[in-house]
Amino acid sequence: MADRSRDGGVPSRQQILDFVAGAQSRVGKREIARHFKVKGDDRAALKELLREMEAEGAIGRGHRRQIHAAERLPAVTPLQVARIDAQGDLVAEPLRWDSEGPAPGVVLEAEARPRGRGGRRPQRAQDRLSVGDRVLARVEFDPEDGYRGRVIEVIGRGPSRIVAVFRNGPNGPQVTAMDRKNRRDYPVAGDLPEGLADGDVVVADAAPRPVRGRPSVSIAERVGQMHDPKAFSLVAIARHEIPTEFPQAAIAEAEKARTPPLGQREDLRGLPLVTIDPEDARDHDDAVWAQPLDGKGEPLAADAKDAPAGWHLIAAIADVAQFVRPGSALDAEARNRGNSVYFPDRVVPMLPERLSAGLCSLVPGKVRACLAVHLWIDTAGRLQRHRITRALMKSAASLTYAQAQAAEDGTGDPALQPLHDAALRHLFDAYRALRQAREDRGALDIELPERQVIIGPDGHLQAVQPRARFDAHRMIEEFMILANVAAARSLAAHGPVGVYRAHEEPDPMKIEGLREALQGLGLNLARGQAIRPKVLNRVLEQAKGHPSERLVNELILRSQTQAYYAIENPGHFGLALPQYSHFTSPIRRYADLMAHRLLIGGLGLGRGGYPKVDAEGMAQACAHISMTERRAMLAEREAMDRFATAFVARQVGREVSGRISGVTRAGLFVQLDESGADGLVPMSGIGREYFRFDEVRHQVVGSDTGTVHTLGDPVIVEIRGVDQVTNSVELRLVQNRAGGAGRPARPGKGDDRKAPGLKSKAPKSKLKAAKAARKAARKAGTKAAKGSKPKRAGGKGGRPGGR
Repeated sequence: MADRSRDGGVPSRQQILDFVAGAQSRVGKREIARHFKVKGDDRAALKELLREMEAEGAIGRGHRRQIHAAERLPAVTPLQVARIDAQGDLVAEPLRWDSEGPAPGVVLEAEARPRGRGGRRPQRAQDRLSVGDRVLARVEFDPEDGYRGRVIEVIGRGPSRIVAVFRNGPNGPQVTAMDRKNRRDYPVAGDLPEGLADGDVVVADAAPRPVRGRPSVSIAERVGQMHDPKAFSLVAIARHEIPTEFPQAAIAEAEKARTPPLGQREDLRGLPLVTIDPEDARDHDDAVWAQPLDGKGEPLAADAKDAPAGWHLIAAIADVAQFVRPGSALDAEARNRGNSVYFPDRVVPMLPERLSAGLCSLVPGKVRACLAVHLWIDTAGRLQRHRITRALMKSAASLTYAQAQAAEDGTGDPALQPLHDAALRHLFDAYRALRQAREDRGALDIELPERQVIIGPDGHLQAVQPRARFDAHRMIEEFMILANVAAARSLAAHGPVGVYRAHEEPDPMKIEGLREALQGLGLNLARGQAIRPKVLNRVLEQAKGHPSERLVNELILRSQTQAYYAIENPGHFGLALPQYSHFTSPIRRYADLMAHRLLIGGLGLGRGGYPKVDAEGMAQACAHISMTERRAMLAEREAMDRFATAFVARQVGREVSGRISGVTRAGLFVQLDESGADGLVPMSGIGREYFRFDEVRHQVVGSDTGTVHTLGDPVIVEIRGVDQVTNSVELRLVQNRAGGAGRPARPGKGDDRKAPGLKSKAPKSKLKAAKAARKAARKAGTKAAKGSKPKRAGGKGGRPGGR
């Protein structure tokens, strides 16, 4: 065997396995490339080889994406069906996997069953199995094909409940699951709810007996019509199992709650504290106030001509701990939910309405209990000292971001001028100092527009558009960040454990992927430097005014690690802060309520704190609410995507503008400008010629004309079709606005392998051809470009792909 460390080039699978097994230290792609002297375009081939080996289960990934030799599955092992791939095959994963890396996928092959007089014919595994089912299988590993398995017996059934679309077809009533991992039909057993019609979204439970030899379901409830906007959020709620009904005991406790007397609380009722929120806000859990100070730290006179030497700020936060006590029914349900979940047309609150929109909401003119964080900053926005008290307050006004900004700009309602002079102008002055402090410490400055759904009075969807963003948004963000920093400092000073918001530095492999994606856009992220937010901010600065500015912001956001909650403080990478907690939204986040209780106990602020701090219990709670936060994010994103897809469905046949957000072997992923919806231009929809995928430069290159379509290009596409069941959009490329029909290809080596669906030289044997096609499709899949999360392309029945 040749020593590739001397010869260079791409090593073989076995050479990589031997090197990884014998390594005495951490091994990543960089170490493998250095050892085998892989250079230039061969690095892309090595990267693809490592991906294939990981998908096959030959290697695994551990902490920080370090590579290790994967364990082999036993010849007979219990598996759980994880998904249905683009070819309709069931892919299972081992029930137990102790290695650091991800569990390998096992493709379940056809089984044999009696055919009658003619002998036996194959039965597809998916004819009698569903996603989530558990089986005992005999597995085999092939270096090229990965794991394949034959089912010995079914040892357990999977999810007992699905969200699906009802159809009454020629073979009787059936439902189609609204899940890309489980896109299959189930016959319906039992009686149908009265008034159920084709296209209705239903929640269905697994039935105990099959129908026509297939797993069946019974319908538990009707959600609504698939094309009705009122059902989009309900679908996401049902699919992600978001709790919606409060126990009667929790409701009874909420009804008994009353605003506390002043007692030992600080009296802030005379200060013009204001709430500033989105126009569709359902609760108001923070209010702010600012006062300029002179050089001695005293309040600056209203007629003083001297510039402020600093500011005294107050962030007043709803005192939810006053009403939700540890061990109560309210507390148990709030912890179970973990957070409120916000949809375009509704909210699923963490607390009953009596509290979330009533006693805990800082509405104008009403006396409310709060925790007040007093903050003193200098002219550079640096926090000099702080103090946390319990108080009573009365909001002077509830403003929207647009109203606050208009008042500051001098274009608002004249009736707000007195409030601006008394409160708003000081808030904006203090914000400018805080903004300077943010820039000085180098916090990551990603700016991405938030989508807003407009629903008319008749309940019909009118538009999906970017939400306007003002300095008023940034002002409240900076006030809340400062209050969270103060809370984190107090938590660290007054207790053995805290509840911290942890955001670790990006994975080096993700940064490498980001670097390659930026190179394809003509932007530079130099190697050999420690990755800090300031480094990424320089890239964002390079991208300002660039056609791909929005895409660069998204790519950098995708390269970040997932933030989570922890009882120990690792710091916050994105905000460039050594200590950070969540403290300012206790109405909608259980983490903030936990922080309040710790501070109430640690600072001796009265009743409502934890009677005893249980570190293990706190750690378990942090893990749970980190999970509920991710669940809420997925549900909110799904609902928003369904609104966007429904909006696009009205434009089928039209040509619209967008930008290439991902380049894969499956085709081009395009984000549409107007709605923010994502869709797929399959390879067959790019042009008449054959297009070669160049992974290094994130582009496809025409074999005849050299036409190039690359990441970030502005394009015109035709909307070919929309599938609202799978929430996907199919597009056809009309024009590349970066260079007409396309641009000349830059010299360099691409990937000559054909994309799925394109004609190629077929093996002589039909059996080999089918096997080769399945293998190519599995390896190519619908992987998105570096960190993107596209909708799956292709699939059973020719369904269109999307983000």
